[in-house]
Amino acid sequence: MQMSVPLKKTVFRFSGFSLIGAANTLLSMLLIYLMNELLALDYLFSYCTAYIVTVFLAYWANAKLVFHKKMTVMDCLKFFATYLSGMILGSALLCVTKRICPTWNATWISYGIIPVTMLWNFFFVNKILTKQEKTNGK
Repeated sequence: MQMSVPLKKTVFRFSGFSLIGAANTLLSMLLIYLMNELLALDYLFSYCTAYIVTVFLAYWANAKLVFHKKMTVMDCLKFFATYLSGMILGSALLCVTKRICPTWNATWISYGIIPVTMLWNFFFVNKILTKQEKTNGK
């Protein structure tokens, strides 16, 4: 069975997005661990800080390596807004889960939220970084 060209592009982009996401996730997990377990910082602060730091790395890598798109301030702001909405979603899930299961480790809860925010982010990033391509008729 042969995939259509748009489907192939989406699969390729999702694969690249996922690889970059995996690298950023490992970095994020390391930052969360350092801030939560070693520095004993507030779990929500740790989660948000790690998220923000890795967003800028993700924008650069996705624009250059996956979508092959010129980086612009507007796209960066949209990208950041997407990840900010994902962070808000993740933070809400973190707070709800911590409230329902107060004895659960906040670090492990944070890790469990990552797949949800990854799918959320890809959906919107794919729209942002392919918008110009669609309007140019490519």
